[in-house]
Amino acid sequence: MYDFAVIGAGINGTFMAHFLTKAGKRVLLMDRFGIASGGSGAAGAFLAPKVGKGGDLKMIVNEAYRFCIDYYTANFPHLLTQKGLLHLPKDHQDALENFPVFKERSEIPFEPFDNELVELLQDPVLAKEGIYFPDSGLIEPDRLCEALAESADFVCEALTKLDYKEDHYRINEAFSAKEVVLATGAFESALELPYMQLRPIWGERIEVLSSTQTLCNYHQNLSISATKPDGRIVIGATHKQHSFYEPLEAHNAEALLDKAKSLAVLEDTQIVDHRGGVRSGSYDYLPILGRVVDHEKSLDKFPDLQKGAKVNPKEFCYYPNISIINGVGGRGFVLAPYLAKMLTRMLVEGEPVDSRLEQHRLFTRWAKKKGNYTKPLDKKTAKDNG
Repeated sequence: MYDFAVIGAGINGTFMAHFLTKAGKRVLLMDRFGIASGGSGAAGAFLAPKVGKGGDLKMIVNEAYRFCIDYYTANFPHLLTQKGLLHLPKDHQDALENFPVFKERSEIPFEPFDNELVELLQDPVLAKEGIYFPDSGLIEPDRLCEALAESADFVCEALTKLDYKEDHYRINEAFSAKEVVLATGAFESALELPYMQLRPIWGERIEVLSSTQTLCNYHQNLSISATKPDGRIVIGATHKQHSFYEPLEAHNAEALLDKAKSLAVLEDTQIVDHRGGVRSGSYDYLPILGRVVDHEKSLDKFPDLQKGAKVNPKEFCYYPNISIINGVGGRGFVLAPYLAKMLTRMLVEGEPVDSRLEQHRLFTRWAKKKGNYTKPLDKKTAKDNG
């Protein structure tokens, strides 16, 4: 009998397995394709704060950024390339109108940067208006997920059956666990949850060899890494909304490299790796964390939710002993350690998760929409969060 079964072995699932086993729990980790087989394995895995004027997502990402930098530095320094990040304005108007506000409101310390960092850029004048975060870096995604999964019992198979009997779950008629954590990303979970409203986001990244030595990470509309110890430069990633899969074609890799070259001078380049995978984002751009609402029982109990009635979420019906971690989009390697630690504390110590992230917000909107009482997410809120 396992204490927990974690379904999905991407960055969310492997961090859940990591923290739960550190808390003394026996953990089964299950994934149909393998560890870091989806979007996590194809991620650029850049560690960057969110630059913006405000909003819940900015606050949460930057709290997570501080946590992940400390955690990776203390526990996985051999997988971390930490050479700082220069975040660039999109254009000169962005530099003039927005970046002074971004700098004024940044919760993350930034520093002046040496002119040497901008010499490789196509527009060094624009680059000098950027924000330099000295603690930023990138992590090795595959090796990190594999290291996180080491303390759990990993099974490479799809979840085909999940039955709750008395006080535990029977999984594929072969395993038993007291609790289940869904970390399935954009793929189907074991439950039909029509209110989840996840956005699949297909992304591709490349790695190149170059005679150019990049001295830090650069971000504008894409990210270019500092040259890693093995000589490779990571470039990524694309963001194709509402797509589960795109063929990994050579012209896409070349297009990504051309886009990188429009940002920085990269000479004598050779593409040595090209990967793709699907990420999962929520429609309000915030991560999804906590207990899973049983939508059918909750609607039966509170039918007036479809008429806009307000109900204390504590009164909703929840699936017994099932929780979720999802919706991290393209910021998984920043958000996952912070969210997994928070969810572990809820499961092991009974501490509540951040109310802004709880899944019941999605259920409430969905219920109102069924009754045609919901209003679409206003543009200001979507802009602040995204």
